[in-house]
Amino acid sequence: MDAMPGVGWICRKIQGWLTKINTVVMSKEQVAVEIENFLDGKGGPYDWDDFMSITLADPDLDQVRVICGMLPDRYPPGNEGGYCSEEGFEVMRNLVKELRQEDPD
Repeated sequence: MDAMPGVGWICRKIQGWLTKINTVVMSKEQVAVEIENFLDGKGGPYDWDDFMSITLADPDLDQVRVICGMLPDRYPPGNEGGYCSEEGFEVMRNLVKELRQEDPD
């Protein structure tokens, strides 16, 4: 009699498939452009919200996205309706610079 995989194994497989289905592949430059457009007030009214709502396939790039999402809490805006303080925007500018640096070979 063939052994059937356990329920836990099946759940992990399904979770893996769903994770792959729900991730978005973006390059470093595309992530940098998303952040830069937000900083410059470019793009559509929901572009930043869309960017914050996805999960990026590359875990390092997704961490950049998560950091950007935490900035309003770490660096609260000085004015009502703002995203974050100037210090938070500086973090975003530095992230853009890091994303555009050449990877050492």
